[in-house]
Amino acid sequence: MSEQTPKVFYIGPSSFVRLYVEKVVKRDRGDVYTHAGDEDPRYLIDDLGPDVVLLDEKLSNESWAQGLLEGTQIPVVLTGANENNSKGPKPYFEKPYQDETFLSDLMKLAREAKDGA
Repeated sequence: MSEQTPKVFYIGPSSFVRLYVEKVVKRDRGDVYTHAGDEDPRYLIDDLGPDVVLLDEKLSNESWAQGLLEGTQIPVVLTGANENNSKGPKPYFEKPYQDETFLSDLMKLAREAKDGA
């Protein structure tokens, strides 16, 4: 993972949350890419090479999401409002997010995901 400029790829159906993630990652001088999850984004992930993928739990049952969760070298962190991480050993980033520490919290979870892979 890049320590200088982290690259985050957020996949989630809510345009409000996508805009929020863009705002806080850019504020902290990170690069951010977002996707609605309405189609398979894995080709974009392959092309862009993010340091971490933040995946909204609402999309975790999509067939492409299953492939992403099981078959990528890039750390995948699930996110959602539910306190119970139903997808097992993947790191979980619970909403609501802490605005002041969003990127550092996310990158810490990414390191944990990479170490656990």
